Amino acid sequence: MEKKYATRKFIRNSANEVPHSAKSKFEHSSDKEVWKAFCEEDELAFIYIYTQYFQTLLRYGWQFTHDRELVLDCIQDLFIYLRSKRSRLGELKSRIDVYLMASFRRRILDYKK
Repeated sequence: MEKKYATRKFIRNSANEVPHSAKSKFEHSSDKEVWKAFCEEDELAFIYIYTQYFQTLLRYGWQFTHDRELVLDCIQDLFIYLRSKRSRLGELKSRIDVYLMASFRRRILDYKK
């Protein structure tokens, strides 16, 4: 039986344009600084991370499946999870993109099972 998944309404910024306020606040910050702000519930940090890495995750997802809706749903699920757990997330050990891609890969592979 084919696994069904729902497309939820969520901001999907395919243009990957970071809002000016988020970009100006974080464009010269290290990944650790951005992640710390995100974990401290800075909404601009969340927006910055989402818009900065959306296209990267979209392209990365194509390596696992060409089902665009599945890839978009997994990106959305990842960011919903991160947002809901951000106060409990630990310190960033490497780069944000490495963390996101590892988490995203696990999520996509779980969906494909």
